[in-house]
Amino acid sequence: MKKKYIAVFLLFLLFLTEIYAENSTAGRDLLKTGLENYKSGDYGNAILKFRDVVLNPANEKFFDAAYYYIARCYMAQNNYSKAQTNLEFFIQNFPDSTFYSEAVYQKGRLLFLQKDYENAILALYSYIKTYPDKLYVANSYFWIAESLYALGHFKEAKKIYSHIINKYPSSYKVEASKYKLSLIDLQLHKEELLKLLRLSHEEYLKAIDNFRVKEKTYEQAIAGYQRKLLAATNDDTKQLLEELNKEISSKDAQIASLSRQIADLKKNADAKTSEAAVPAEATVAVSSGNNESYDSTVTQLLNLKNEAVDLKLFYINWLSSNTGDK
Repeated sequence: MKKKYIAVFLLFLLFLTEIYAENSTAGRDLLKTGLENYKSGDYGNAILKFRDVVLNPANEKFFDAAYYYIARCYMAQNNYSKAQTNLEFFIQNFPDSTFYSEAVYQKGRLLFLQKDYENAILALYSYIKTYPDKLYVANSYFWIAESLYALGHFKEAKKIYSHIINKYPSSYKVEASKYKLSLIDLQLHKEELLKLLRLSHEEYLKAIDNFRVKEKTYEQAIAGYQRKLLAATNDDTKQLLEELNKEISSKDAQIASLSRQIADLKKNADAKTSEAAVPAEATVAVSSGNNESYDSTVTQLLNLKNEAVDLKLFYINWLSSNTGDK
């Protein structure tokens, strides 16, 4: 009887083994079909296959791959909320999975896709520190640079893009990094131009303000002079006339003095040129020196005459205004 029970138990174990083996094969096939759908871009059907895997306890050894690729499918569909739920579940429950390190990287990339750039940078740096020799290190640097770029930290992003180009020349992110470097150079150049424009505009506004201040000061000064002229007494007028006459007399005296100097210079120049004993080169030098002195004196004389004429005209106009002549 005992042997009979043992035989029945062994048959039951064999039956269970066959069922488990059959279910295991079915789970492997479901996973394989799901991966094929995923690779072809048929993410909806891929999710259904992976769900069928995790719904059967007999497929437990495939659960980690199924949950990981469910998250990847939702990421590909831009359904970031469901992707995050499944990815977090995978990270919490399958630390020994062969997909674990890749899932940590995908978490950082998912944060970038959700525009949570600061946390994306932290997660990706954590991946680099924890798995420095893994496949996705260059990609992690790239998404860190992309996050910095999105935050407007162009100089910091430029350093990371350059690091990718120099340290990981075989990475397929190199070309994208080079392109982003060119964009950053353009952006930095644009910022410099905008800065210069702002400075120029500020200087322009400052110049206008200074001009308006000076203009107001001049207007106040003119108004003050006008008030003084209106309040001037006869004695003030007489004093002003005396000062003008003295200035004119002084100018006339200077003109007369300069006229005499011109006559003397011309006389000396004529006398020098008539001396035959003087060598030709010396004569030229003396003549040139006299001519320069002569020209300078004439110019000074003309300037003085102009000043004298201006004074006389002012004097005449002033007299006309104050004596009622029209």
